[in-house]
Amino acid sequence: MTVEYELARLEDYDEVIDLGNYVFSAAHVPHDFPAILPKLYRRENFMDGLHYIAREDGKIKSIIGVYPMELHVLGEVLQGRGIGMVSVHPYSRSKGYMKTLMNLALDDMKRDRVAFSCLGGQRQRYEYFGYTPVGTRVGFCCDKANVNHVKGRDFVSSLSLKPLGPEDAACLENIRHMHEKKPMYFGRPAESRRFYDVLNSWRAGVYAVMEGDEFFGYFIGNQKIGQITEINLKDSFRIIEAVNLFMKDRSDLTVRVQAFDREKMAALSDFAEDCQLDTAYNYRIFNFPAMLKALLKFRLSLGSVPDGKLSFKIGEQEPLNIAVSHGEVSVTPFPGKPDLALSELEAVSFFFSPLTPLASSLVKGNPFLQSLLPLPLFMEHADEV
Repeated sequence: MTVEYELARLEDYDEVIDLGNYVFSAAHVPHDFPAILPKLYRRENFMDGLHYIAREDGKIKSIIGVYPMELHVLGEVLQGRGIGMVSVHPYSRSKGYMKTLMNLALDDMKRDRVAFSCLGGQRQRYEYFGYTPVGTRVGFCCDKANVNHVKGRDFVSSLSLKPLGPEDAACLENIRHMHEKKPMYFGRPAESRRFYDVLNSWRAGVYAVMEGDEFFGYFIGNQKIGQITEINLKDSFRIIEAVNLFMKDRSDLTVRVQAFDREKMAALSDFAEDCQLDTAYNYRIFNFPAMLKALLKFRLSLGSVPDGKLSFKIGEQEPLNIAVSHGEVSVTPFPGKPDLALSELEAVSFFFSPLTPLASSLVKGNPFLQSLLPLPLFMEHADEV
């Protein structure tokens, strides 16, 4: 038997999709990748050289998709890679194909000097490769009773919902502009149809929120499971009206927001029945200085942090010192003995996990770190792969 490792070509599209659908359908629920993730797997969006594959005698038996990403933070752009469609044919398991492909992909990320990589999946399975669940996401549980008590049973909003399709270019352009005004966001394609495919991923519906004939905002949601995964309005304190419109025949739904979006957090906490704090995604950090500096700046843009500093060593990397002084941040090499020694996995959790302020004894006794951590990191569901 001949085993070859290579990158999939455009002509491999059908075989890649067939194997991915087969593996995920057998392991989970029926899958149709072009319908679930059209941004990556609609035939017109499939790209050459993004899937690492293992062939047995010419047949594809294992796949790992690796997709370019751009994280925009206050105007700075950090390059990353998202990993998805990790698949091994059931008859070809325990041959090391996934491990080999993952290591090939990670070697290429290091060569390309990306700042980070991210993926979804079982925690321990991917911690072997340096990924761990971090970032902060808040889900607000809202029900009809919440709306009725706050607004009254007879309340009629001046807002309305308009379901969008790929042909609604004007609304899609308004959504793109609103998305790109966020202080932190993942880049999305400028071309209208590909942009729609991002919003429409994960079987979500895309809705414009209108006030009369005027565009007022948008959200992405799945009414069947009762979930809004992304929402942006000109006035966040009218979220309750958009939530009420989307409930229709449902008695409740969940709205996910970024923990650092204080206006949305305030608006939802005023009426939601309950909320839940979750990690956002699994991340591996390759360039700690770049990621820390960008997100330290972002953290300071959200509110003041007392002056302070922390020196640390991550694995075999050069020790670093982070400092805040009079509203300015720095991340610099540290020549002495650092305050803290961490593995790469521990460092990702320490700086970016929502549990750090509760679980770390070092943070509990340090006003600087209590105010600073966790650093804000988030990914909208539409951008996941």
